[in-house]
Amino acid sequence: MKRNNILFVIVRIVIVTLAFAVLSVGTAICVDCESNIQADMGSILDVFPMMDGGFAVLSEIDGCYTINFVSQKLEVRSVNTEIKTSGSMYTYNNDTFIFAYSEYDNDISRRSVNIMFYDSNDDYSINKTLLLDDGAVFAGIASDSKGKIYIAEKSAVNIFDSDLAFDKKLDAQSDIKQMKRNTDGESIYCITDKDISIIQSGEIREIPVTASDVFPANGYFSDENGTLYNNEGDVLYSGFTGTHGSVVSGELFLGIKNGIFTAVKGSVEKSVAVSSENTFLCVNNDVCLLAESGDNTKLDLYTLSEIEELLAKAESTDSDTEKTQKDDTITHEYTYITDLPQGCTAAQFRSIYGDDYLFYTPDGSLRSSGILGTGIRAVEPNSGQRYIIVVFGDVSGDGRITDKDKAEMTSILFGNNADDEFLLACDIDRNSIVDLTDLTALDIKINDNIM
Repeated sequence: MKRNNILFVIVRIVIVTLAFAVLSVGTAICVDCESNIQADMGSILDVFPMMDGGFAVLSEIDGCYTINFVSQKLEVRSVNTEIKTSGSMYTYNNDTFIFAYSEYDNDISRRSVNIMFYDSNDDYSINKTLLLDDGAVFAGIASDSKGKIYIAEKSAVNIFDSDLAFDKKLDAQSDIKQMKRNTDGESIYCITDKDISIIQSGEIREIPVTASDVFPANGYFSDENGTLYNNEGDVLYSGFTGTHGSVVSGELFLGIKNGIFTAVKGSVEKSVAVSSENTFLCVNNDVCLLAESGDNTKLDLYTLSEIEELLAKAESTDSDTEKTQKDDTITHEYTYITDLPQGCTAAQFRSIYGDDYLFYTPDGSLRSSGILGTGIRAVEPNSGQRYIIVVFGDVSGDGRITDKDKAEMTSILFGNNADDEFLLACDIDRNSIVDLTDLTALDIKINDNIM
């Protein structure tokens, strides 16, 4: 082999190695660490189970709806529907997405609902138009697993078959704000200005739950506070902080709790993986998909059997109630770290505290490297140990002490609100009082850095 050819092969190997190294940085934690990917999906709006066992992730990119079909092998196929999100409503039926928006037809002086059916298997769409009664206001759309379509007016629901032939009208007791279909396809939730009504088997009934939004989950639902209910309105579990579809499967409750994907079964609670508050959950058969929205969307797959094994292991290990309560405190509470030097990097932190630590910004975005400033969360997923980093003088959170921090501290001294970790970073003389003395001390630190 010639010298140039040998050099070419070596360069190819180096490039491929570097590519794998880059792709491996920042992937999410999961039970099966081969079951996660990252992709740019824009701003996630919802996640749905599909009949083929996969999932559909509905996103907004550049003001338009985009459907991302995700197989159980985490193969992603995206389709931009070119429907503007403003004024649009959506539902889904088995493997078909249904988008609708209302327009006023001047020629006949009636309002119409334009409906587009998008079939995920055949990659085609069908447009249909439905005329509403005089004075009717389009308030929502939903579809059940049998293909029936529910169009909500202000205080009534019109039911149509899949060809938009009228079936019947149901009267709601209050004005309908929105409609949501449950993932089991059997129930339709009507969120009114007073309570929640449920449509089942063509009949509507009220339940004693007040919520501004609901997140359906396998025959149950959660509200915007993360509380889980059954379809009678009884509380099943209260404690999740995630509001994007906390999932129930049998007796297994899954949700986001204090930034941790958490499983609950009976009296046993187990942290599964580090996540964020902006995470969507969806269960399809024995697989749970986590879709974490952000600049670089993270998708993780977990099998319910693996989660059950984690719970069983936790139950056998933590049989003593007092020990369980102690472990929960460690898992779900942050401790401040205040002794890190200015400019401490993620690599330096791991060399001191352990190689498995993950770092998150206050808004939940993953940080795989770089300088750690005030407000960064350091989480060890195996032990559940969680820290909030505080660097005295670093009030801006960038890990450096500059004039930017002086401006931030001045703003706080003038009464602007700040999270506790940033208030703590202002207390440079560490006397539990933030005042002009700290500002003077900060100015000295800045000058020392310049010199």
